[in-house]
Amino acid sequence: FVVVRLAATDRHDVREAMSAVASAAFATRVCLSVEYPVLSDLDSSFLRHERVGLLLNIQDAATPLSALTSDAIEALHIESDFAQRLSTNMRGAILLEMLRNLAHEIGLASLGPSLQLPVRFDYVAEGTIVDVLAKHRLR
Repeated sequence: FVVVRLAATDRHDVREAMSAVASAAFATRVCLSVEYPVLSDLDSSFLRHERVGLLLNIQDAATPLSALTSDAIEALHIESDFAQRLSTNMRGAILLEMLRNLAHEIGLASLGPSLQLPVRFDYVAEGTIVDVLAKHRLR
């Protein structure tokens, strides 16, 4: 799948981006990267599409675990800086592993940084997720 981070995100941006990606007829599945405040503001009824999904981007410990229960998301992304901070001590490394395991237990894919970490993710982000404004204007 391809992950797309929108330059700006609120519920209207996500709705517009999903429509643009759905109409672009990509051959692969596209996941739009959102943070918790945006996810909590979305109406999940319009988020059902065979080629477009949502990835929850976890940047810090402020993201509540309850966010993972949203039916709107299909993958979890742990930001590089957050993963690096967590992996500096045993408790943090265990928390990082717990997040990955929890994602698996509830049927989500996990995406992590390409850093040397004690945890293996389903997918590894090469570099950073690129901010994209595709041919369709997504803002």
